[in-house]
Amino acid sequence: MKKKVWIGSAIVLSVILFTAIAVVQSQGSDSFEVEAATPENQTVKHEIMVPGEMELAEIEHIRIRIEEDYTLLVEEGDTVDAGTPLIEYTSEDLEFELEQLAIQIEAGYLRINQVGKQEDRLSDEQNKLADDVGREEARDHFRSEREQLDYEKRAANLDLRQLLKQKEQLENRTKNLTEESPIAGVVLKIDEGTEAAVTIASTESFMASGDLSEYDSLEIKEGQKVDITSDAILDQTWTGVIDQIDFLPSQNELDGTGIKYPFTVKVEEGDTSSLRPGYQVILNVVSDEREALTVPISAVRQIDDTAYVYTIVEGAAVEQEVELGMTSDGRYEIRSGLSESDQIISDIPEGLGDGSEVIVLD
Repeated sequence: MKKKVWIGSAIVLSVILFTAIAVVQSQGSDSFEVEAATPENQTVKHEIMVPGEMELAEIEHIRIRIEEDYTLLVEEGDTVDAGTPLIEYTSEDLEFELEQLAIQIEAGYLRINQVGKQEDRLSDEQNKLADDVGREEARDHFRSEREQLDYEKRAANLDLRQLLKQKEQLENRTKNLTEESPIAGVVLKIDEGTEAAVTIASTESFMASGDLSEYDSLEIKEGQKVDITSDAILDQTWTGVIDQIDFLPSQNELDGTGIKYPFTVKVEEGDTSSLRPGYQVILNVVSDEREALTVPISAVRQIDDTAYVYTIVEGAAVEQEVELGMTSDGRYEIRSGLSESDQIISDIPEGLGDGSEVIVLD
């Protein structure tokens, strides 16, 4: 029985002793092991994420005049250059008009040549007569005949100019008999129904479209940079710029999203070979971007509306109030309160306060 009492007393004494030692150690140790860092100048940016959809940037619909006789010169899937003939129309009446006009023009040139020969003959006769009666009398003798030839020559030239003008107009109409591709691309579709058209698009040029809220429309401007990502193609990103923001809003009352402002982004950089129209993408609109002094988010403690970091001065933590700016890539922009030469605690431990002793880990 006495043995059991002694054993129990020994256990109680051991617990009391260890507790006392722990208390003494905790009271005697006010230092914290911390990791140190210095503020860094980095690019910070404010991004607005908007869902969007990929579209072809260059697409043309060339109407087929189905009321006329035509021949398609391309098939779906063909690659074409700008200026490649797509559709050829036939017009027998136009061809006949061109043939008749060519004959009339040739007759006009013959008529002018004939008047010219008559003028040459008249000049020879006038020179011969001048040898006999003098130049003045010879000129008066042939005056009326020369005036008649001048009139005929002017009339023939006017008629020929009119014919040449008609030829130019007919040739322009002939050009309209062939429809050419306005862009380089691929023939995506040929529709010979009620909406008859040849659809051509550049498969290398893409744009993305999305909708902005009222608030976002105040921050986003045309020409701003946009980073584009897709859940379907995880290992690729694209870069573009905002090409257009509609002045008038669209409103979809069915989904309750309220007023939205459609906008488009022109894709300028990145491999577009894997893109397809209709792909859902995320548009990260960079509304503000600049170089700034930054610290890790873990280095900042915020109390109410005030932000602090802890600098390390002679082995002690010194509480330093700072003004924060943007948050970007896990870092805070520091607008004021720190310099690049300051040494700060990069991850504030629990219980650290102003004046706490710190041990910087290597």
